[in-house]
Amino acid sequence: MPGTLEAYSLRKTYLGREVLSGVSLSLSEGRILGLLGPSGSGKSTAFRLLTGVELAEPGSVFLDRKDISQVSIDARARLGIGYVPQAPDLYLSLSASDNFRIALEACRYTRPKAQAVLDDICRLLELDDIMDMQAGHLSGGQRKLIEIGFALCAQPRMLLLDEPFAKLDPITVTRIAGHIKRLANSGVGVLVTDHQARTVFSLAEEIVVINNGLMIAKGPSSEVIGSTAVRESFLGETFSP
Repeated sequence: MPGTLEAYSLRKTYLGREVLSGVSLSLSEGRILGLLGPSGSGKSTAFRLLTGVELAEPGSVFLDRKDISQVSIDARARLGIGYVPQAPDLYLSLSASDNFRIALEACRYTRPKAQAVLDDICRLLELDDIMDMQAGHLSGGQRKLIEIGFALCAQPRMLLLDEPFAKLDPITVTRIAGHIKRLANSGVGVLVTDHQARTVFSLAEEIVVINNGLMIAKGPSSEVIGSTAVRESFLGETFSP
């Protein structure tokens, strides 16, 4: 039975203002879930609560039906929750290969295990041709793939991608979307949020939409895209997939 990452009634308040109010979602291994909404709607806050960067107040997060709401970000990572934030996290003066070496050392694998994990990542994301390149010379799309690869070093069961398509050209977006599908096909559950709603709708089997911190729609992509509330507050009446 596939593992699940579930959140119930997530809430978060900053300086007396509730920025997330009662958001619930469920992600299964091997599936892609999209989290959409206007800028400032609470998407990134939801990611921080799911990964343990911040704690919900109140609200609950479960992994395989075990409550991990008070578990730290490092412990959640060890349990199998990976996270690729918006901000890049590369050593630009080092090669892609050396960047991976640092990431893998943090996982404390044996040398053969580390090499096997890296080989799998390179094969899955098609990175072999850029591993000897200096990270600072990589394109935006290549850097994003390296960042996704970093998250895969810990062999996560669930991977949260915060705006993976930001500032990328359409061809690169299509390429990275293809890799995300391959990740899901390999058994990883993927939660993705991005301003490129059309791409997210094409990727995800199910969509959650939030606006002003409130969940306004949840369900299969084909149903959510037709929601009056979603079109009025976010997509616009003329949006087409």
